[in-house]
Amino acid sequence: MKITDVQTYLLGIPIKKDELQTSWRWGAFNQVIVAIHTDEGITGYGEAFGYGVPHAVISVIDQV
Repeated sequence: MKITDVQTYLLGIPIKKDELQTSWRWGAFNQVIVAIHTDEGITGYGEAFGYGVPHAVISVIDQV
């Protein structure tokens, strides 16, 4: 089995201060989802973290 493609998706989840008690910045919770496809038709999904820099995480995954 070989990896044939890797795709990244940025999810922006709006959060209001009253909905969640945390020290995180309010406005949007950004999450990076990664899809890995194989030559056998299997696709797996995972998540990547970049605490405050999701676009940099996506760039690294896409470039490397």
